[in-house]
Amino acid sequence: MTAKVHQIRTHGLVLDLGGGIRGMYKFEGDEETEFEIGDTLQVKCTSFSSKGIPVMALVDEDDV
Repeated sequence: MTAKVHQIRTHGLVLDLGGGIRGMYKFEGDEETEFEIGDTLQVKCTSFSSKGIPVMALVDEDDV
């Protein structure tokens, strides 16, 4: 699925999944954090937080 970067935080991103739904992407280790608000990313849902927020993982655009 396609998501837009809504907010950049210290440990990850807040993603706009559409329809008013927000998800999150957590940075792993020394991962590059060169994201800008409005960037479009290909993601998939891997789990849900304890608050019911979708936790997303990046997918290669070749795999879509």
